[in-house]
Amino acid sequence: MKNTLILFMFLLFIIQINGQQYASKYHIDKINNAYTSSLELTKKESKEFRKILLKFNKELYKIDLKGDNKRLFNKTLKFQTIQIFQLLSSEQFSIYKKSVLELEPYKEYKL
Repeated sequence: MKNTLILFMFLLFIIQINGQQYASKYHIDKINNAYTSSLELTKKESKEFRKILLKFNKELYKIDLKGDNKRLFNKTLKFQTIQIFQLLSSEQFSIYKKSVLELEPYKEYKL
């Protein structure tokens, strides 16, 4: 019983560290804070925005931009943009379109 509890706590610790490394590796928190201040997001909107960034940036970093993978990259970006569009108001989305290439220059595509 004691060993399973220790194993469970160890696995939980590893999962937590892995999540923190991912967020810092892809600068999700920094990007989210920049968008939160420029778009004036509420706490709820900021949390949802962060979830979208985590989900799609993980996929985007896995895509190798050679050959037909550029289409997959753009398709993934468009799905991300659709979810962000559904989250933000029209004024916020217009600010997002202007600031996306400044904050995330690897996302060079037409919105």
